[in-house]
Amino acid sequence: MEQVLTRLFELHDPLHLFLDNKNSPLAIHLQDVEWLAKLAFLADIFQHLNRLNASLHGSQTHIINLSDKVSGFTAKLELRQRRITAGVTEISRAQYLLALAED
Repeated sequence: MEQVLTRLFELHDPLHLFLDNKNSPLAIHLQDVEWLAKLAFLADIFQHLNRLNASLHGSQTHIINLSDKVSGFTAKLELRQRRITAGVTEISRAQYLLALAED
């Protein structure tokens, strides 16, 4: 899922042109900065989830180690939520959107 969301975000300009040429009602979403920010956020979250999932597999894993990884991930999510609520954005793709909005 993460790769699909990332690719959709990366190709939003040409995809918008394509959908606009086909008179698709979906084209308006690919110009909406708020919608693109949500897409970027989802892509980032899925990237982190995929990394967590990959780290939970392997022959050298045990329950304490797995519990620590999940607890750490949960703590990072809570921190990110607090920072976003406070207006602090640190999402890499969101930086691109801020620059896009300024143009």
